[in-house]
Amino acid sequence: MKMDKFLRFFIKFHGYCICTVSSILTPLFTALMSTVGHTRYDLIDLRFTGIPVLILGIAWMIANSLLIIGIVKERKTFLYPFCVLFLIELFMVVLRDMYLVISGDGWYKTAFFNVTLPLLLFIVPYVVLSMMALMRLFDVDPIQKTDDNFVRFDRDGPEEVDRVTIGG
Repeated sequence: MKMDKFLRFFIKFHGYCICTVSSILTPLFTALMSTVGHTRYDLIDLRFTGIPVLILGIAWMIANSLLIIGIVKERKTFLYPFCVLFLIELFMVVLRDMYLVISGDGWYKTAFFNVTLPLLLFIVPYVVLSMMALMRLFDVDPIQKTDDNFVRFDRDGPEEVDRVTIGG
């Protein structure tokens, strides 16, 4: 079953949008958050300061690069690093928010329980569903290879050798 060209473009477009926005925001937030110092009171915000920000920023840059390669070459395996890193980050934010709410250390510092909730309710499903659609697209309707220069010889066939005469 061949997919409509417009639908294929539409699905890949969302992947390109996610990759573009993530590629712009990753260095920006990495640079901004790595300069923030942390004290012993900010242990819960350790992920958002110092060395962890730099490590995760580099990991995000690598994942973004692999995502763009995966979309261009239509390889599902190149999408996995971005998806895994997205889910790890989401899990870390949820754990942090749950801790802040349970401990009473300022629920207003949370990501899921303040004004950013409507934004997160849009972004998280958008990214997850777009990645699922890309993976499904690459499974159902893979890109057609146009180079027919490769010839595979049958190794299991009979070995008949004809005599070749050169020059007559």
